[in-house]
Formats: sequence, structure tokens, C-alpha cells
Amino acid sequence: MHINRDFSTHDVDVLQRQLRSKNVHIAGILQRCPHGYPAIVILNPEKTEKDGENHQKELNFTSISTPLWLTCPHLNDRIHILESGGFVKKIEKYMQNDSEMGSFMIRAHVHYAILRKNIYKQFSRYSPLVEKYGYVFNAGIGGIREKSSVKCLHLHVAHFAACEDNVVGKITLDLLEGDKFCKEVKCKKCIR
Repeated sequence: MHINRDFSTHDVDVLQRQLRSKNVHIAGILQRCPHGYPAIVILNPEKTEKDGENHQKELNFTSISTPLWLTCPHLNDRIHILESGGFVKKIEKYMQNDSEMGSFMIRAHVHYAILRKNIYKQFSRYSPLVEKYGYVFNAGIGGIREKSSVKCLHLHVAHFAACEDNVVGKITLDLLEGDKFCKEVKCKKCIR
């Protein structure tokens, strides 16, 4: 997995508009769309809060539990349509009824837990909290404890960019039939 840590203030600006939040703390960009905009990012396990003139770092538990975020507005919208059409349950049922696919998903959940720990250790200045918060660090994709659950297709697509063993991410992208990225460059509108 290649993490591009060279992101610009322009990238952060785009991400803030993609996510509709000024509270974006990224560690790197995992994947860009064909137009060059961030599509999948790795969140920083630390966030910097301004306290007057001082800057304080604190743990960002959202980014520890779910370090990979899909930010592409087009891809998010397309996946939302699939989820609204009941594909979370359909794919979940498929995974539960096919032992080979189920074993792929177990490996993907294990990979995600290892990835989460590595991102935390690589980017956090805090003493290791892996033992104290083991339930967070050892959980599967999106905090899943029951490994036969799917929960959210967006999370699996983001993880598929890092781990091709994530069959839910692959199935989701296959269902989009090549409509992964916009043609009209929606993120141009994210520029001030």
C-alpha cells in the first residue's frame, strides 16, 4: 500500500469541501481520481486543536476506528444508491453462503485491524494504546466485530484500494459497471 504523504493545502481544501467539514485531519492520500483529486484518504490518528495561540494534539478516535475514508463525491453517491437498493444485505447474504468468499472477508477484516494498528503507530506520538483500546484496534472494517457482517459498502471500497482481498469492495465496484469516477469533474466546484 502506497501512502502519498505529499498533499497540499489545496488537497485539504478540496477534502474539506468533499466531506463538508473543516475538521479534516489526514495523514495521506491513498488514491486519487483520474482528475487528480483525492478519492480515498488515510485519516491522522491525531488532531490538532487550536487553543488560543497554542496548538494541542489529541487522539482522533474516528480516524483510529475507521482510518480509510472514501471522499470522492461521485463514488460516494453511486455507492449510496447501491446501499439504498438493499445491496448491503444482498452482499452480506452472499458472503455468508459462500465459504470461500467468507474466508476472503475474514482475511480482509484481519488486514484492516493490522493496518489500523500500523497507521496508529506510524502517525501517532502517543504511547501505544493498542492494549488499552484493544476492542477498537482489533475490530474489523468499520468497527465490525461479527466478521460475517458488511455494514457499509463505502468502507469496503476504501479498504479494497489497500487490500485486494476485500471481495465486498471488489463486488461493489463491479456493480458500478465502470461508473467509478465522474466525467464532469465535480471536485472543480470544491475549489475556492
